[in-house]
Amino acid sequence: DFARYSWRTDYGLFDARNLGGLMVLQAAGLGGGSLIYANVMLRAPDRVLDQWPAEYAYGKLEPYYDLAEKVLGANVAPGHYPKTKSFVAAVEGLKREVVEVPVAITFPEKPGQREAATPNRYGKEQGRCNGCGGTRSPGWASPGHSRTSGCSAR
Repeated sequence: DFARYSWRTDYGLFDARNLGGLMVLQAAGLGGGSLIYANVMLRAPDRVLDQWPAEYAYGKLEPYYDLAEKVLGANVAPGHYPKTKSFVAAVEGLKREVVEVPVAITFPEKPGQREAATPNRYGKEQGRCNGCGGTRSPGWASPGHSRTSGCSAR
């Protein structure tokens, strides 16, 4: 039942928008798109961009990829988190390759350490990942301030 996942009927993860000739399914809720893409910062492969109009060729998009990675901070998660260790063990147990992907999350310098918020490159106080399983975009929340949506998982 898709209605369970609809923001309008049940505060779900998605909202459908009719933009006049174009229907869009978008992420809804605190975090927006990061609820869906988990802050992963991948660049589209050439085989995808080759199917797009020439103005979207990789060479023309590269400066924007660079800018997004710089502004959002593309980092690979360190291996000291228990979830990361479990994931790696499961993938290796399946005889598959572990692929580390860059994410827009700032991690602490030392495992398990809760670090004080410091000014980011834009002068805004920014905390670091504390391993809670949630994420927050750089600079939008005040230090020590918890943002919750009031929704619960079922």
